Amino acid sequence: MKTARFVLMRRSFPICCFLSCSFLVVFHAAAETTIPIDRDATGVARDVNLLGEAKFGNPESEILVVGETAPDASSSQAFLPFMLTKENREAIAKAKQITLHVSLLSKIGVKDWELDLYGLPDHDEGGPVQKDYSSGELLEKGCVTGRSPASYQVMDVTAFVKAQAKKSSFVALKILARKDDDALPNRDDLQNAFVFHSADQPDEKTIPFLRIIP
Repeated sequence: MKTARFVLMRRSFPICCFLSCSFLVVFHAAAETTIPIDRDATGVARDVNLLGEAKFGNPESEILVVGETAPDASSSQAFLPFMLTKENREAIAKAKQITLHVSLLSKIGVKDWELDLYGLPDHDEGGPVQKDYSSGELLEKGCVTGRSPASYQVMDVTAFVKAQAKKSSFVALKILARKDDDALPNRDDLQNAFVFHSADQPDEKTIPFLRIIP
């Protein structure tokens, strides 16, 4: 009698199937923010010419003059105020850089002149006050020169704006003309001035503003 043999064959099945999941991670880069010049309740921009300790130019003027307003006339400075929202202050705290942008319209007799940028620390909200003309913290020397092109001039104001935004919703800056061996008015029978677009001129592409770069 033949004996039947049954051989149990075991087959090994390697685990070769894996559950794979692909995750698409999208990083949304924070957008740059711009802050316009502060305006009063009627909508008039508060950027203005400082003409002396208690003299201010027309707030509705379409230009900001830095230097002589006419041949041998009083030396004007540009006052640039900005109101910060809560969102602005939060963005400023995290920002890598903050820049001031002012559009240079023209230059008159300023071959050897330069402009200096100042911050006005702890300034009250609103327009200029008497002490603004003779006070301020130097932020950048020679930020604009007689060789600068008629276009937007960009100035770094990161440290000053960050410091102000920590304790206030208002930032005030000013620009003045300087020549190391001269002062304005200089009695040369000529006008020496840098002319900028103000926030009240109709072309929004050339108005002053702050840019917050995340």
